Amino acid sequence: MKTILLVDDNLTYMEYLKKFLQWNGYHVNIAGTFNEAVMCIKDNPPALICSDFDLQERTGIELLDELNSQNLQIPFIILSCHEKEDYEMEALAHGTTLCLDKMQTSMVRDTLLTYAEKYCRLTEVKVSDSF
Repeated sequence: MKTILLVDDNLTYMEYLKKFLQWNGYHVNIAGTFNEAVMCIKDNPPALICSDFDLQERTGIELLDELNSQNLQIPFIILSCHEKEDYEMEALAHGTTLCLDKMQTSMVRDTLLTYAEKYCRLTEVKVSDSF
């Protein structure tokens, strides 16, 4: 089954997105650190990655560089609370698929759902009846 990997050190935000995607039928793995993300990717390469720009020990761009060094071509979305002008050009130069404003929660949800539909197969059962 194709999965989505969410990478963020903000557990509350990550769990919110995870539940939303699961409710819509997608299988989601989460990682709270750069190293956890690398291990998740190694153990079960996802079909889509959504990472916070600022992780505790490294950045989302460094995670993308790690994928690139292993020749893994996985769609990669970066979320950030920073102004896009501060990081977007660098992120796109490293191969980021898309940069989103983390504070625009509805837009993030809708965009993740669009990319999930494009890159992941739906599971048959929804996890929850309400969201």
